[in-house]
Amino acid sequence: MQFAAHAGPRRMLLATAAAALVEASPHDYFWGRGVDGSGANHLGLLLMQLREELSAAGPSGRPSPAESLEPGAPGGRVSSAWAGAGLATTRCAG
Repeated sequence: MQFAAHAGPRRMLLATAAAALVEASPHDYFWGRGVDGSGANHLGLLLMQLREELSAAGPSGRPSPAESLEPGAPGGRVSSAWAGAGLATTRCAG
């Protein structure tokens, strides 16, 4: 996760505070809002969820190992931001 691993992007995301994040692509109705604003804005939603998780994690931006483990994924780490959108990615530990 780039935002947890790198302080610059993490600071930039956290600096948005409680602002709504919107991918303003006029052609993308899944990741963005689309030209008419009816899109799902999944990118914005994921970034806002990630911002909440990073804020709760503290200065390092990294949750404790217990918070990162997802039930049913032994040894794997799944970000709840991705899992909540049905886009879970699992990274093996070690």
